[in-house]
Amino acid sequence: MENCETIGIFHYQLGLSDGVSLEVEKWKTVLERMGHKVILVAGRLGNQDGVLLPMLYHHQNEIELINEVFRGERHSLSPIEMGDLIQHRVQQLETELKKAILENKIGVLLVNNIWSVGLPFASSDRPGKGSPRA
Repeated sequence: MENCETIGIFHYQLGLSDGVSLEVEKWKTVLERMGHKVILVAGRLGNQDGVLLPMLYHHQNEIELINEVFRGERHSLSPIEMGDLIQHRVQQLETELKKAILENKIGVLLVNNIWSVGLPFASSDRPGKGSPRA
């Protein structure tokens, strides 16, 4: 087939029995039938083969701390400390994502519901580089 691509499907977790995992499995099947190579990239992989990027997983202590501070439930970080923590996580995630994309020769990114869960802020925004656009 002409114009086949290596497609990376990115999400917090894949290969489980949640709705996104089940939908992504359907997408993967269809895309592979069309001749594309599909690579799953997630912070947690259940029963799927793929690239594991733990920084994408949304249940981490630092992520929960960031969200608690944003919601006003905790006041343990100053605005400067909060910005530094977010910036550090963004840089780590950006490095890991670039590495996964380059090593797997991913040409098309499908980012599934990355902004629907308000937990992993670092994966959904790039401070200083603008907000994500739908």
